Amino acid sequence: MPFGPLSPDQFAEQINMHGGGSQNLRTGMALVPGADHGYAVGVPGHEETLGRPTTADDVRGYQARLRANPAIASNPRAMHGAWQPDTEPGTTHDHSELIDDRREAVVLGRGRKEKAIFGVHEFADISLSAAKPARRTYYDKASKSFQGVSHIGTGQLGWQEVTYPVRGAGRGRKYVKR
Repeated sequence: MPFGPLSPDQFAEQINMHGGGSQNLRTGMALVPGADHGYAVGVPGHEETLGRPTTADDVRGYQARLRANPAIASNPRAMHGAWQPDTEPGTTHDHSELIDDRREAVVLGRGRKEKAIFGVHEFADISLSAAKPARRTYYDKASKSFQGVSHIGTGQLGWQEVTYPVRGAGRGRKYVKR
């Protein structure tokens, strides 16, 4: 694949040859697993599944539908992701946002009720559904807020501890001071 923005023909070829890909909607640049960084977090309501391989017309049509939404078209983090599932023929297209910070991506993904986010550098899904409930809550003096600590399953990467803000903690609830 060439470096630089990909045409719809080139992006469709990448999807069909390599089983998927992600492309920035504003720049047309494809993400390169292992070289690029960030976490793709799906945006609900935009997933489309085709029961066949992707064509350039599919790419053009899907991207045109996304760009018709001004909030998506103006978002520099907006991505067009596509993959071919191992379990069934065809291609799934979705709209996602590329988030730099892993913790922010996990919180955003959970808020959107996503099953997983995609670690671009790791080239791996990071499961959110395998998360254990928060094991403890503590008051963080620096941020002057309560924080929950949980563990998330990270596919090939094992488990990782994640800290996130907790609303409604405190009064009448137990917490651990750090």
